[in-house]
Amino acid sequence: MDNLPPATELKPTIKKKNPSGGNSGGSGNSGGSGNNGSPSAPDAPQIAYTSNITATTNSTISGVSITNIGGTITSCSISPSLPLGLSMNSACTISGTATILSALTTYTVTATNSGGSANATISISVTSLVRSYDADEHPVQHTSHKFSIWKIVKNFLYKYIKVLFA
Repeated sequence: MDNLPPATELKPTIKKKNPSGGNSGGSGNSGGSGNNGSPSAPDAPQIAYTSNITATTNSTISGVSITNIGGTITSCSISPSLPLGLSMNSACTISGTATILSALTTYTVTATNSGGSANATISISVTSLVRSYDADEHPVQHTSHKFSIWKIVKNFLYKYIKVLFA
């Protein structure tokens, strides 16, 4: 997680649609101003993710939700496509089980409703869980793409020399 850029601050890009209708001015017998009967559009979403995602292959992400202080979100899209096994629902929640490695990538999420749309970014990476063994053959787990061949050779030589001189 140390290499991840900070998640989007709550400074969304908002595109507000012009609602049809609205106040039409004085009409009818009332002599005052009024509404022409068309409801106004809801506020556009205002979104941000509060954290980035570092996933491990074949481990479940239970759901990373978006923070929305604007209008209700009716649909979401993401670009580029999420890593295989991850998905996003209509509330912009990302979940699933990543099945392939993926380098750190910044994704743009667009939340939309009839009042407009807003964008937020989130960075996601998928790493593998590599098993290696220490000198006493006890399994040690760590996340890394680098597998140390030197450690294997060193452990083999240590045991071979130990057997030769025992």
